[in-house]
Amino acid sequence: MVPAINDIAGDVQAERELEKLINHFGGPDNWLEVSKQLLNFGQKTLPADVLDGLTVSYEGVIALYNMMKSEEPVTLPPKVGPF
Repeated sequence: MVPAINDIAGDVQAERELEKLINHFGGPDNWLEVSKQLLNFGQKTLPADVLDGLTVSYEGVIALYNMMKSEEPVTLPPKVGPF
């Protein structure tokens, strides 16, 4: 029962995050266009795990949008060790 409740709560939270993004970007059509641009930018400039981490929250998507709009290259520290 608890996992089902957590899934429902997660779905509700995801819907709220999406609604905030749609409102922030001026409606569903604008959000659809911006989301395509963000995905394209993120795939070109970020490791997949970083992009995945950013796209799960409103704040992460806004951070990704700000990176895209800054037009500065994204630099990540080099990986150290086997991880």
